[in-house]
Amino acid sequence: MSPLVFYIIIFVICLYIISKSADYAIGAVTSYAKKTGVSKFIIGFLVVSFGTTFPEMSTAVMASLAGESNLLLGDLIGASIIDVALVFSIAIIIARVIKVKVKQVIDHKVVMVIVLVALSSFLMMIDGRMSRLDGGILLAAFCIYLIIFWKKEEKISHLKKEIVFRSIWQDIVVFGGCIAALLLSARWLVISAVEISYIIQIPKYIVGLLVIAIGTTIPEITVNVKSALKHQTDIGFGNIFGSVVANLTLSLSIAALIRPFDVPFSTFGPSILFLIGFVIASLFLFTRKKLTWKSGVIMLAAYVVFVVITILRGF
Repeated sequence: MSPLVFYIIIFVICLYIISKSADYAIGAVTSYAKKTGVSKFIIGFLVVSFGTTFPEMSTAVMASLAGESNLLLGDLIGASIIDVALVFSIAIIIARVIKVKVKQVIDHKVVMVIVLVALSSFLMMIDGRMSRLDGGILLAAFCIYLIIFWKKEEKISHLKKEIVFRSIWQDIVVFGGCIAALLLSARWLVISAVEISYIIQIPKYIVGLLVIAIGTTIPEITVNVKSALKHQTDIGFGNIFGSVVANLTLSLSIAALIRPFDVPFSTFGPSILFLIGFVIASLFLFTRKKLTWKSGVIMLAAYVVFVVITILRGF
């Protein structure tokens, strides 16, 4: 068996495992949300988003230790673009019509906070280098964002002060097992995707932006597809925004704290502009009463344009 065929088989198997694991994870998270009184959107933002962002975090750590800044930035920027463009559009297209139920969570003030947190990461890179000081500032920004979001959640939800462990231990076990399966499968998905890209000889930063980014966002894609099919989009959209914030602040800050790195704007400038545009566009859509499949098609087309431009610039 040739190496290419071997890694393609591994790729397909991982996709299947991730799909099944995400299905059970959605059920466990939904059950837990009902028992705690926390909104599904916040559960998606805090719990699911952290779990599905671990692949990006692990890639960032390994790339930072290896001194591969192009791979590191490519994965984090590419994964964030996929979250707010590809994942977002697929969820809307599948659901066809989504009534925005999270207006009480995402108002204009929260939109500004999300945009400012996202832009803070770009401001830290504007001098062409991510230092440990920059990493510390981004980590602080991430913590402040969590506090702001949680304080708002306390005002709109009916949180239970005490929860009997017997009523939630099964949800915790199922969710923990599903997240573990998601992470392990995503890890091997990334490995197989990287090996395939090397065999085909794709430039390194494109490997990060398109190949590894797709691999590490498979959990987000799967969670959002499953949640859209089950009409539980609050969890899915919470996961999207939570993952983007975690990628651009937490993962980036951890990598910078481990080992400072250069930021080649000549390579990543267009991708950063695309990411800013996608974040603003997706947040703008949430200020409307409902989302239709047409909005999803437009976002999907914009992502295709990004992919085409990236490939043309790489070759």
